[in-house]
Amino acid sequence: MIDVASTIVHNRRWIAAGFALVALLLLPFAPQTADKLEVGGATVLHSEAASVDDLLKTRFDAPFASNLVLVATGIPPLEDAAGSDVLYEIVEAVRDLPSVTGVLSYIDPVDPVFLSEHGTFLVVGINVGERRMDEVVLELREATQSLLAQFRPEYPRIELAWTGAGALDYDLRLTSATDAAQAEQRVLPLALMLLFVVFGSVVSALCPVLIGG
Repeated sequence: MIDVASTIVHNRRWIAAGFALVALLLLPFAPQTADKLEVGGATVLHSEAASVDDLLKTRFDAPFASNLVLVATGIPPLEDAAGSDVLYEIVEAVRDLPSVTGVLSYIDPVDPVFLSEHGTFLVVGINVGERRMDEVVLELREATQSLLAQFRPEYPRIELAWTGAGALDYDLRLTSATDAAQAEQRVLPLALMLLFVVFGSVVSALCPVLIGG
């Protein structure tokens, strides 16, 4: 019977070299991983929903085929002049962003559906183009952070938050990456102990960890 442990220890240098070789072969593809992965259900290729979404964008030129929602709270009532002025500034700032194709808000139809005792919301049409939705979400959130800095001195409770399929997918991706990093930190000491037992050498035990890190 083959002694697996002894075989591994005896050939540990070759095994470590194999890990290094595989890592070098995969290294050029690592930066592209995020571009290949999709989180959530915003886009399911070849589905009926994806086909209709593509038709709206390419044949109907619908400005809200892809959209996100901006929720504004902590602002004055929209029926007052102060609330209308704040909303107008928010709408104009968002509408001027390069990825935005249209904005629907209380200003446009004066529809009570946009009213709430806590604030209001905007439906924002998005044109992603050749970019990733992640990049667009970051761009939009940076823009609203600038608006918050502008309004906070006068309205300290104001909040501007993005939601929708694209924003949710981005948040899921970010949360998953954070959770994975925390999980790796928790299991790393145990993994090092097991690798040391298997390889019988500190250097050989560290090789898979350093390559994977």
